[in-house]
Amino acid sequence: MRIGRRWRRLVIGAGLLALFAQLDRWRARGELRPAVQELARGQLEAARGRLTRLATRPGALDGAAEYWLGVCESLGGCPDVALRVFARLPAGYTFDPVGACHEAKANLAQGHLRAAERRLEQA
Repeated sequence: MRIGRRWRRLVIGAGLLALFAQLDRWRARGELRPAVQELARGQLEAARGRLTRLATRPGALDGAAEYWLGVCESLGGCPDVALRVFARLPAGYTFDPVGACHEAKANLAQGHLRAAERRLEQA
């Protein structure tokens, strides 16, 4: 009887942890949308603040927060910071044409011609 209670508590605890983790991911995705909209409106400082907070979270939305933060830094005229942020993306992260253009532009600003060319070819 005692072992059954322990297992039940363990299962309930694991279920609650999984539920809280999923809720946290949904909340993070909900915060990402306004940041991307702010970027589209040219509100770089607001987007940068929101994206920086999201990028510090574990998993960081599988790289989406870093991706858009890199785009934000590129739009803000900080190619060196943009490249550092893009470098944190998970291997194989898919760039859309906008992000590929911004990473290539940042690489060109740093004199990394081959890296810029490679990114544009992938896009």
